[in-house]
Formats: sequence, structure tokens, C-alpha cells
Amino acid sequence: MLIYIASSFRNPLLASVFTAVVGAGYTTHDWRTGDGTAGRLFAASYDDPAAYVADLNAPAAVRKFDADLAALDTCDTLVLLLPSGNDAHCEAGYAAARNVPVIIFLAAEGFAPGLMHRFGDEFVTNIPDLLRALTAIAPVYT
Repeated sequence: MLIYIASSFRNPLLASVFTAVVGAGYTTHDWRTGDGTAGRLFAASYDDPAAYVADLNAPAAVRKFDADLAALDTCDTLVLLLPSGNDAHCEAGYAAARNVPVIIFLAAEGFAPGLMHRFGDEFVTNIPDLLRALTAIAPVYT
């Protein structure tokens, strides 16, 4: 079972959640690695929208997008680990539109409430509850 963990590099639980999900026997798409990370693809900020669009269409960004999209197209469940940014929320919406179960992890460290979180099929607040929800939604077959 492929689990797509959508979040932010800045989320303090990110590494722990990846470790727990993999440790439970699931496969994940690890978007954290490689040269296509956001810090390498984009400037910290843009004054010129055309410069941003040019970076968005650069070969490295296209490769990264294609890899993430391929994982989204084949994932069995998506975990939206909050707090997270725009990309993670777009990924969750894309998965929900494909009828892929979405688990929303509301971390105690903080998150911004949003009406579209209603797309979530399950809500969890800790790693043990996440693993229970994954087992119920996407059991690991060995």
C-alpha cells in the first residue's frame, strides 16, 4: 500500500511520521529527497510573477511535479500532516477528487483551520491514532 504523506519540510513531526508509517509496513513516496526540493527549485520570494512561472516550468520543477503526481495517481491513502503549506493542501484536494481516502493529522503544534478540511475521511492527533486509521483504511498485506 502506497501512502502519500503531504506536509511541509518545516513540520517538526514529519520525520517521525514517515518513520512510523514505514515501520508499520507501508510504502511511502518520499518527496523530501533529491534535487527537486522546494528550496532548490524556487527563490525565497518573487517580485515578478513571470520569474516564478519560469521557475515553475524549469526542467527540474517539471521532473519533481511529474514524480509527485505519479505518486499521487497511485497512492492508496493520503495523510495531510498539519501544519503544512499550499502544495500539501493541493495534493490533498487532488487525492480527495480521485476518491483516495484522506487522513488529516491535526498536530498539537498548531494548524490553521480550514473549511476544506472537510474532505478528510479521518482526523487524528497522534502517531498511534494515525497507524490505527491507516490499518482500518489501507491494511498492510504481507
